[in-house]
Amino acid sequence: MNSLQNPSCPELIAPNDHGDGEITLEDSTLENTLPDNSSVTTRFRNIVSDDQPRPRILLTGFTGVLGKRFAYRLAALGCEVVCPIRAGSEAEAKSRFETVFHGMQKLLPGFDESLSARIRAIPGDVRKKGLGIAPSLLEDLRGPRTRGIWHLAACLDLTETKSQDVYDTNFLGTLNIQIGRAHV
Repeated sequence: MNSLQNPSCPELIAPNDHGDGEITLEDSTLENTLPDNSSVTTRFRNIVSDDQPRPRILLTGFTGVLGKRFAYRLAALGCEVVCPIRAGSEAEAKSRFETVFHGMQKLLPGFDESLSARIRAIPGDVRKKGLGIAPSLLEDLRGPRTRGIWHLAACLDLTETKSQDVYDTNFLGTLNIQIGRAHV
């Protein structure tokens, strides 16, 4: 699978698919991010060195169950992770990020606080054109350092009273990602 066209970030593979050039995981912090009985393993290629510019990943859904863990893992691999968070201001996005990020201390043994520096929370909203990202930042995200988009944002409350939120987030949000993907 080529989920990311970037050799510096992880590729998720089936547990028995051990391709050539597989590198063993040296960072024990990452070993604890998946349960022992997980149906996936992670193969790492060319972990980013400190003297190289970090590849950038745009990741939606940071405040969700999967998003925060995946952002943490990408940051641990050396990627810069940009996370649009539904917020009215940069301060609110940062506050929501910090609450979610620090909440992972209880979830991940060996939690590394310093990885927060590699995850950048920005105001954004998948339901809006351009993902609700400021035009100047959106232009920067279209640069060569952005190597992939991971769309994990979703509204999981499927009750009838939330049907418009489900449609806007899950359907329109995905369309906005597809439209934006052609430009990022």
